[in-house]
Amino acid sequence: NIIESLSVLKDASAAAIYGSRGSNGVILIQSKKGKKGAPQVTYKGQFRMSQPQQTIDVMTPDEYITFKQDIARLKDGWSGDQLAP
Repeated sequence: NIIESLSVLKDASAAAIYGSRGSNGVILIQSKKGKKGAPQVTYKGQFRMSQPQQTIDVMTPDEYITFKQDIARLKDGWSGDQLAP
């Protein structure tokens, strides 16, 4: 149980502290206090890599040159022979 105290403020007492936002009443919940000293955080994590499920097919340099030549021919009617090795 982490709740130390529970207070219900109604009417003037809530309005005096919280203004118009407390006009319908306020419920204050105070939790138990922490221990003195610096907080301590413990973290344990894992990271794992495995083989990809799908690979991307890429062009070889020769396939790329042929591709560029074909696109140039279709687009401009250009032969693209200066790209040939």
